[in-house]
Amino acid sequence: SGDLVYQKVGLGVGGGGGSDAAAGRE
Repeated sequence: SGDLVYQKVGLGVGGGGGSDAAAGRE
């Protein structure tokens, strides 16, 4: 997606590139 909130979730939780919330959770 590219939303700032989702980027933070991606980097902090999953480190899946910080592009999507789902990527962060996975």
